[in-house]
Amino acid sequence: MVITLSAEQQARLFSWLQPINDAHVNEGCEIPGYKLEIRVAGPWGSDAMAICGSQRLDLGDVTVTVS
Repeated sequence: MVITLSAEQQARLFSWLQPINDAHVNEGCEIPGYKLEIRVAGPWGSDAMAICGSQRLDLGDVTVTVS
């Protein structure tokens, strides 16, 4: 299975993560990482949500290809 984020979605994800990572580094803490949740909804498409603690970023529609 291949899940593809667009270049715009990748840029939004990395922009969202940067201040989270910076805050942890500035406090001398380990960078927390994040979860990427993919919802596959059959004929209605698939979408992605990035989650870091209580913060969420809706990335919108993604392409899921089953090989």
